[in-house]
Amino acid sequence: LCVCDIYTALNLSQPKTSRHLAMLREAGLLLDSKHGKWVHYRLSPALLPWVKSIIDVTYATEKNRVADLLKSLEKKESAN
Repeated sequence: LCVCDIYTALNLSQPKTSRHLAMLREAGLLLDSKHGKWVHYRLSPALLPWVKSIIDVTYATEKNRVADLLKSLEKKESAN
């Protein structure tokens, strides 16, 4: 995801979001790539199985919240 989508969906500032994503990247959890002026993040394919399991369980537990955040993002994008 683009950092712009992440901070918009979470209603956080861009610097704060970028700082936290950079920490996750430095810990080896995320990979990033620059596209124009924006940085896009994705989960690292090198995650250990137990880390993937924690992410999967967290996502399963928070599916409704993720869906709400995505709906909120879609509304904000369509308003622009």
